[in-house]
Amino acid sequence: MKKLLAVTLSFFMAFEFVGNVDVNAACVTKKEEVKEIKQEVNYVVNDAEEKPEVKWVNVLFPQPEPGKTPKDVYFKAETDPIGAINDEALKTVDISQYWQVSEDGKNYTYMKADDTFVLGKYYKMDPMDMMDVAMTLFADMNDYVNTDVVSGLSKDFKIAINDVEIDMNGNMLKILSDVSATLDYGVCVAKVNKIELQFTEPADGTKTVTDATIVGEDKDKIDLFKANEADDFVTWIDEATGKNMTKDETYVAGKRYTAEVTLQLKEYCVFPANVIALVNENIAETKLSEDGKLCTVKYTCVVETPDIVKDAKRDDASVSKDAAKFSDKTFNYVITKAAAGKKAGEVKITGLVKKNIKKANIKATVKYANAKYKVTEIEKKAFKGAKKLKTVTIGKNVKVVGAKAFYNLKKLTKVTIKGNSIKKIGKKAFFKKGKKLTIKVNKKAKKNIKKLIKKAKCKGVKVK
Repeated sequence: MKKLLAVTLSFFMAFEFVGNVDVNAACVTKKEEVKEIKQEVNYVVNDAEEKPEVKWVNVLFPQPEPGKTPKDVYFKAETDPIGAINDEALKTVDISQYWQVSEDGKNYTYMKADDTFVLGKYYKMDPMDMMDVAMTLFADMNDYVNTDVVSGLSKDFKIAINDVEIDMNGNMLKILSDVSATLDYGVCVAKVNKIELQFTEPADGTKTVTDATIVGEDKDKIDLFKANEADDFVTWIDEATGKNMTKDETYVAGKRYTAEVTLQLKEYCVFPANVIALVNENIAETKLSEDGKLCTVKYTCVVETPDIVKDAKRDDASVSKDAAKFSDKTFNYVITKAAAGKKAGEVKITGLVKKNIKKANIKATVKYANAKYKVTEIEKKAFKGAKKLKTVTIGKNVKVVGAKAFYNLKKLTKVTIKGNSIKKIGKKAFFKKGKKLTIKVNKKAKKNIKKLIKKAKCKGVKVK
């Protein structure tokens, strides 16, 4: 028989060390309470079942989000192997009473459970307050540890809090300092996860488009930016000449143009490194300034006349009545960015031609009307109804996997993601019940894919 020792969550182990530091009488009391609890707890699993040991636990305490209240947020645990800690059970642990707020980042007071997190205010949690939570978790560890997944604790076990690794063999005061730092969130900010812009699409013979509209759920966090008052918000570049277009110039059919729009953050807002940009609902390129306060969005398109699109033919796919759509033997596609000469366009997969396939290979590129297109997106619910699907390979150019794209496909057990292009995974895109789904990625993409899978609430998934 083995003892399932301390998948006691990483923060508890850190706090136990903190409890050994003679800060004050209350701290000593908590240390003795922890010892008493440890003597009473004994976790046992069946040796006959071969299960992996816990190698790593990262406890993610929630970031304060504007508009939410302390009772709206809870913490989670990232583990190796995945699923060693039951996040649903962790949601029952109340930490609302431990939040502290300050106007200046110096003088803090405790919040009420119904108080609202506000942009520009400072927030933190005191690790000594969290000792009560740690002891509760330890005493009821059977309610939080998934004994179907793990059998014990690895000798090389590592812990982290909010992605900051805690040196369990280090100086006790250093541990206290590290834990305190991870729970000090500083000023409350709002993240701009997606930039959404709309403007009139270029058409043959029309004048240059000079203005854009910000739409979407993050529209109140950003503004259009121009370096000089005389400039326009949208700058168009003629790709053939590399020169900026003037207001009086007109677009020409068959030519390729790129629009550049710069966005600036409003106060207490931030751009994450993986911010997504959509222009007229099409994926666009993004580039952050060095200080992270500005984001330049680039959108490239080819101006085509209706006759050119209508007469388009292709060698290896059937053309639908809608000129922007086509299919091959396996997938249905929609063109999201037109091709121009040797310059590849972009398409997204919208669904399956036949639902009874067992294997799906999403290529990096496809051909249509004698032009090449990169496959950059898988639309939401694209694989719905593929009950026999067992394996999927996702090409290196895919950037977005839509919500519920592969939702709860019972026979799907293996997905291989090539390259390192994926920037967004929609909610429950790979959600799986029953037998786990294994997603294989390269080393460079592993950390990013894990975060995206977690954010998308894709349960029943293991990233290798």
